Amino acid sequence: EVESDISDSNYKDFQNLERIDRLTVEMEYGINSVSYLFIPKQSNEKLILYHEGHGGDFLLGKDTIQFFLDRNFTVIAMAMPLNGMNNQPVVEINGLGEMKLVSHAQLRLLEANNFNPMKLFLDPIQINLNFSDKEYDFKQYSMIGLSGGGWVTVVYSAIDERISNSFSVA
Repeated sequence: EVESDISDSNYKDFQNLERIDRLTVEMEYGINSVSYLFIPKQSNEKLILYHEGHGGDFLLGKDTIQFFLDRNFTVIAMAMPLNGMNNQPVVEINGLGEMKLVSHAQLRLLEANNFNPMKLFLDPIQINLNFSDKEYDFKQYSMIGLSGGGWVTVVYSAIDERISNSFSVA
């Protein structure tokens, strides 16, 4: 789901910002991933994926996002599953009953022959990049992640050749 030109007062002071689009990916078990697409007024035709870590919402990376906007990058900001604006659904776990998902440690309980919880970390990135490929004509994709987001950056950039530069920040 794409919501164009949203208003979020957390980013009202951003410079070189044309608009923010909200990208929502719905996944298995009712888990979602909410990302913001920050589109600069002046673009260098390069996209940076910023992935926040276990600290929570990508709002924590506000200074980093502004740093890239100042340099005319388009930025997709993301948070890890169950963190930030992403939901924490109640799911049915075989043999355990209903459980609210609040921790990545719980995701192992979802593993099955036909489902690997790694999808919850990787699919939103792929879907966001596929959307960007379809809607825009970026000349370069790069990815930066903080802490656990750095781990996601290393893993994802190893499997998707579109990522030309990746930076994991501990």
